Amino acid sequence: MHFKLRLMFLLFMFSVSANSLAQNSSANAFELYKNVINGKTPVEELTPEQRMQVFRIHQVLSSANSSEEIEGHNFSLRDIERKCEVYKYDESRGELECRGSDLRPVERKCEVYFYDNQNGEIECRGSDFRPIERKCSVSLYDEEYGEIDC
Repeated sequence: MHFKLRLMFLLFMFSVSANSLAQNSSANAFELYKNVINGKTPVEELTPEQRMQVFRIHQVLSSANSSEEIEGHNFSLRDIERKCEVYKYDESRGELECRGSDLRPVERKCEVYFYDNQNGEIECRGSDFRPIERKCSVSLYDEEYGEIDC
């Protein structure tokens, strides 16, 4: 009888500590993600396991934002990521090039401003595409062309 009681107690304690450990690990991973995004912790200093945690959190947050529809239009931020790329035509400016006629308004109203050699932000005329400006960024993958990440 005492053996069963002890065993049940140990199993209970293990499950409680494992659950709190998992919650603590998740909280630590999110805190680490915030530090990496804010530049407080360089990615190079992370262990492979920490890098994987940060990457997973980034994927989850990115996919949640990407499916947001642009009000009044027939496309989402995910469509912009998948169907558009950026052409850098001078030192600090670039334009969006998109496949599909539904994204033509984005090509016409938006352009890219590069704040350094590799990275930029999208600026659009009017308020229709404010979610694009707020949630998307540009990274060059060669000297002239880049991808959009929302």
